[in-house]
Amino acid sequence: MNLAGKTVEELVEVALTTNCMKQIETLVEYPAMLVRRALAKNINVTAEILNRLVHDPVLNVSYIAATNPRSTIQREFGHLPVCVTCGVDERKMNCEQCSAKDDHKF
Repeated sequence: MNLAGKTVEELVEVALTTNCMKQIETLVEYPAMLVRRALAKNINVTAEILNRLVHDPVLNVSYIAATNPRSTIQREFGHLPVCVTCGVDERKMNCEQCSAKDDHKF
């Protein structure tokens, strides 16, 4: 499946379910946080890919990757903002309209 021209929403769905290594290698570098965060939840992703995501500069991605049982890297995060540990499915996530972010000081 060609990923070019797909919306972020479509890419999130692919990231959550793909078992194609070529797609995974493309998605691990995708600029949208939601895509990489969804990829970190994918049960088909290798430990090598998860370990790369554990070091993602966006905590929303690295935290999810570190909590994936297939990750072989342990990372201490300390106190995390509520947005990082958010349990909302990426397919339904809308950070701009989230009421929890209004209650949290960043």
